[in-house]
Amino acid sequence: MACRCRLGRLRPTPTKSCGIESLQPHIKNGLIRLHPSQTTLIEQLRHFPKADHDDGPDALHMLWELASSGAGQTSGFISIPRRASSLDDDYPRASRRMI
Repeated sequence: MACRCRLGRLRPTPTKSCGIESLQPHIKNGLIRLHPSQTTLIEQLRHFPKADHDDGPDALHMLWELASSGAGQTSGFISIPRRASSLDDDYPRASRRMI
């Protein structure tokens, strides 16, 4: 049984490493923020491209591309203010610098 699917266009990057390297300015200017508990991802980013694994940074790049392309946006979306969580108490805003 065949099924028709509608697919959006992807903006391919020349190489995996180019895609991951393209995240650097967004992390530096705070558009991409990482929580200190994401130690594996942070270590993979710190040691890229010489890290043993780059699955985390690659997934982060794919997620960033999806989010920045506007894919998945729905009309009528209502933003709900963030409420404080217990994690916020453990990590004051001044100490949230990640990389």
